[in-house]
Amino acid sequence: MAKSNQEILNQILSNASMEYQNVVPEALGYGGNVSDIFAQYPSAKNEFINTLTNQVVRSVIYSKVFNNPLQMFHGGKLEVGQSIEQLFVDMAEVKGFLEMEQKYYHMTIAGCERDLPLCPLTDDLMIAAFVIFGDPELTTACAQALLDRVPEYDFMITAEAKGIPLIHEMARLAGNQKYMLARKGTKLYMRDILDVQVRSITTNREQHLYLDGNDAALMKGKRILIVDDVISTGESLLALEALVEKAGGIIAGRMTILAEGDAQERPDLIYLEKLPLFNPDGTVKA
Repeated sequence: MAKSNQEILNQILSNASMEYQNVVPEALGYGGNVSDIFAQYPSAKNEFINTLTNQVVRSVIYSKVFNNPLQMFHGGKLEVGQSIEQLFVDMAEVKGFLEMEQKYYHMTIAGCERDLPLCPLTDDLMIAAFVIFGDPELTTACAQALLDRVPEYDFMITAEAKGIPLIHEMARLAGNQKYMLARKGTKLYMRDILDVQVRSITTNREQHLYLDGNDAALMKGKRILIVDDVISTGESLLALEALVEKAGGIIAGRMTILAEGDAQERPDLIYLEKLPLFNPDGTVKA
């Protein structure tokens, strides 16, 4: 039985990477604009197209296991690229993703002015997308500003993937120090893996963070500084704290570029700027 566009979108979402799930909301059949999201996040668009291509090819292969009684009416084949293009456009148009003017929130962060695109999270909530990938000026400025306020530590740790540019630049500026990375999936090189669960604000799905046993051994008894680009609900932060504790490390501090929502009230969090939440019309929530 044919699946609806909403079911196809959500099936791709459920099997996607955490990075994809963090930026692409669940398809509810109304509101939102998936094409705008793909325009802002090329990696999510590429993952969507790759997954959709696999689904199309798999469906074609499966359809060959029986003889089509309507084969006599067959008038030719569509090129794969054309089929994919039609499916992509059909999803955007038939499901009624509303065209709307992109809204932005202007901020000055570590001396750098940026306009953050606002993205719908629910019917009554929008969040500002803060991405430092591909922005070395902002990354370096934020890394230095955080290092100016850093507590004493032995190693830093962050979660894959948006915190990677920040922690890498902080480690470079601090003298090319080693840092730890909590992965979203296990890798072949990893041994004696530590595993904790985490929920994302944008997906509300259970995810996992994994730490290599070699890194865990280095962290035992050491002061560990937790670093991330944005902290909101604190779920990812809790997962990193759990990894540090499992490894026998001592949490030296928690640092982020932006504190969103309730995270702004945390006395244990060092951050550069506050990031508000937004109403559907783009105004700041009270």
